Amino acid sequence: MLPIAEMIGSFAAGAFVKRRINETIALDNLPEPVARRLVCERIADGDPLLLAAPGQTWVLRLDVRPDDAPAQAVYITSRSTEDPTVVVSVLDPGYEGTPFEVLPIEVLDLFELQAWQADPYSVLFEGQQ
Repeated sequence: MLPIAEMIGSFAAGAFVKRRINETIALDNLPEPVARRLVCERIADGDPLLLAAPGQTWVLRLDVRPDDAPAQAVYITSRSTEDPTVVVSVLDPGYEGTPFEVLPIEVLDLFELQAWQADPYSVLFEGQQ
């Protein structure tokens, strides 16, 4: 996986990581240095729970059998942090299912982030009303 700063730019990547740190502090009641370390480590490891966001393309990992996954490649159109789930569009050639699938975010453990076509402002304000 490429570093996220190479995918979306350093400013947007910094804002994304900072938002995930603040979410972790609020949800897990952790001190900022601990939350920062955990978030940075988990993002570097490709953890979908912290990393998944709209505009991303995830492809099946090489060590996963295609029959064990719902698709070869997916594009995230939205994410819910409450469930947590992602709404994806399946990118497989010849796919004949529904245009969008709702998947538990854990399913992305079968995939790795390949590309992120994010609008920098959507990265900054994701999840805000």
